[in-house]
Amino acid sequence: MIAISMKSKYGLAAALELALAYGHQPLRAKQIAEIQSIPHKFLEAVLLQLKQGHIVSSFRGVNGGYQLARDPQSITVFDVLTVLEGPSNIAQFEGKSDALKQFWIQTDQNITNNLKTPLSQLVQQHLQTQNISMYAI
Repeated sequence: MIAISMKSKYGLAAALELALAYGHQPLRAKQIAEIQSIPHKFLEAVLLQLKQGHIVSSFRGVNGGYQLARDPQSITVFDVLTVLEGPSNIAQFEGKSDALKQFWIQTDQNITNNLKTPLSQLVQQHLQTQNISMYAI
C-alpha cells in the first residue's frame, strides 16, 4: 500500500492551519503544534523544510511566526507533499509489460490530479465541518 509519512501529514496539517490564518498575524510554531497536536520540535523541522520549499515564510520578533508564502488558492496538497517527500515515483516501472507501465502512469496521474486540491478548498471543507459540528451539540 502507498504510505504517506507522518512528516507529510504534519506538514499538511500545519499548512492547513496557516491557510486558516492567512491574511492575519503569523502563527508561532508552538501555536500550530498545540492546535494540531504535533510534536513541537518535529514541527520546527517540517516548517523549515516548507520554508526552503517556498510554501511558508517566517518572521522574527514579537509578532513573528509563520505564514503561507502565497495565497492558499495557489498552494496545493501536491505542492506541500512534493516539498516534503520529493517527486512521485509511482509511474517508474522497469518491467516489460506495456499494460503495467500504462497502469502505473494512469495511477500516478489520478493520484496527482487528486492531490492538486488547493489549500483554500481544504479551508472551506474545514470550515463547513466546524459549522456542522457546532450545530450537532
